[in-house]
Amino acid sequence: MQVFKNTARRVLGPQMQNVAEEYQAILSRENLEFEVQEEPQVYASPTPSWIDLTIRYLAPVRQRRRSSTEIFVAIQLEMDKPEHKSKIISSYPTQIIMNRTPRLPPNSAN
Repeated sequence: MQVFKNTARRVLGPQMQNVAEEYQAILSRENLEFEVQEEPQVYASPTPSWIDLTIRYLAPVRQRRRSSTEIFVAIQLEMDKPEHKSKIISSYPTQIIMNRTPRLPPNSAN
């Protein structure tokens, strides 16, 4: 989780802190008490076969897709480094279908 957080922090740079400050100012103006994180946060969620990691961060609206792509690419490159290669393993959704009905050979008496 720390690798993901550090990578996202490196990609976003001071951009997230600036956006967080603006968002906090908007909330304060509206008298809404909520602490806005100035750094990316990583959350883990168990799934039936793996663990999903989600990075939560703030970015300017028009840069959200670019930021998401840059973080994704940077994490992929980071995971390929020798110090992480055997420790962080990427996964993908899989589904296994098993047919338990026995197949009869052709020309069988059934």
